[in-house]
Amino acid sequence: METGEKRRRIRMKPVLLGMLAMLLTSEPVSGKHSFYVKLEPQARKALPAMKAGTVRGAGVYESGSTIVITATANPGWVFKSWETGLRPYTSDTLEVVITQDLHYTAQFKPDDAALEASAPVSWRVVPNPVRTEIFIEGLGEADVERVLLYDMQSRLLHAWESGSGPFSVEDVPAGMYVLEVRFANGPSSRQKIVVGY
Repeated sequence: METGEKRRRIRMKPVLLGMLAMLLTSEPVSGKHSFYVKLEPQARKALPAMKAGTVRGAGVYESGSTIVITATANPGWVFKSWETGLRPYTSDTLEVVITQDLHYTAQFKPDDAALEASAPVSWRVVPNPVRTEIFIEGLGEADVERVLLYDMQSRLLHAWESGSGPFSVEDVPAGMYVLEVRFANGPSSRQKIVVGY
């Protein structure tokens, strides 16, 4: 014959399993469910994201709510897209219906036209296209902080601490790249270069 304690343990087992199922399910048991909306700005890894722009609309919302999220680029930057893990959205303002937790990342990129216009000096890369090494003409006495080479996905490949060349690109695969000159007394300036042709 079962003891009272054993009978209580048997009765409690399905109750505990039911509570665990409620915790694990994404469907609300009653009423409306709240979901988190996480937004963040992002720029390429070599630059601080908060310099690029700001985002609005993050928070906790009830299921079925319609919200508006916005991305605003700071001077010298332009909005590129919202990345969601499924597809990018190129509008800086989105209307979203809340049905689940969301995580949107606002991608920003440098505004090349604005930076070129405000660069302290006009410079050019020679030779371009290039096979082994490049030189930068026109820097003169400009105070160059760094020279950086990126691929077309904004990944940093090389960083040189001086503006005086030559700059070797022998280990860089053939293709198109972006060379950036950072000035100590002004904004950066970029130009595209072609390697290996």
